Parts: sequence; C-alpha cells; structure tokens
Amino acid sequence: MLKNAASLLNVEVSVHKAAGLAREQYAAAMGAMRAEGVAGVLIAATQAWAGNPTALPGQIAQEQGLPAICEWDYMARAEGCVFAYGHDLRYAHRRAGWYIARILQGASPADLPVEQPDAWKLTVNLQAAARLGLTVPPTLLARADEVIE
Repeated sequence: MLKNAASLLNVEVSVHKAAGLAREQYAAAMGAMRAEGVAGVLIAATQAWAGNPTALPGQIAQEQGLPAICEWDYMARAEGCVFAYGHDLRYAHRRAGWYIARILQGASPADLPVEQPDAWKLTVNLQAAARLGLTVPPTLLARADEVIE
C-alpha cells in the first residue's frame, strides 16, 4: 500500500530491514541507506523494539543525517523523528479502557465490536528538523496537532 501511494507521487520507496534489534544493527542498516542516497526514512512502530530503550531508531536516523517520519507521537518527542503520524495512542488507551470496563461488567469479549483507529495525530519536531537543516512549511505546521519547538 505504501509503495502504491508513493508511486502516485513519483516517489521511489525501498524497504530496508535491520538484521536485529540492537542499536548497532539499526545503525548499520541506516548507514547503508545513507550511503545509497536515501532522502529519509519511515520508521513503523513494532512491538519488538517499542519496549527496547536502547534501539531508538529515530535517534539513529538523526545521527546518520536522515530525516525520519515515525508512527507515534512519543517517537518524535523521545527519539528525534522530524514527523510522527499515526493513531492517537492516548485515545486508543481510553478505548481499551472502555473494552475492559465492558468485560468487567459482564460483556462477552466476542460480542464487543472490533474497531479501527479513528483518531490520528500529526506531530512535528522543529528541533529535529533544525538539526538536519530542514525547514517545515507553515502550512504543515498549521495542520499539526503538536509542534515541538
């Protein structure tokens, strides 16, 4: 789906995978991307490294001089991703609480509806952009839900 959307914009997308979850493995993968002339990276959140405080792929992208778009807002705050765009985690946690409350009140989990995220959040990290020498257009800043200055 990402490649289809990119092709509509005449943008080439290539997929690179880190050999493992260690910081050195992310750094090697992003170093190879930088050497290939990649313009930026999209870092999708995964459970495998979300709890791994040493990986920080957004921070590694910054160190390699690569602007990063990450999936969740905390990644822009903690890791130095220039942008974060994904479903709103606070909203998702509230919805999870609603499911738990329903189950504790006796509802069968099988009877509860399956939901897709319907609250999305755009976070812009101007500090990360400045470190990479990037200027974020005012029109994008106006659309952002959160701007980190």
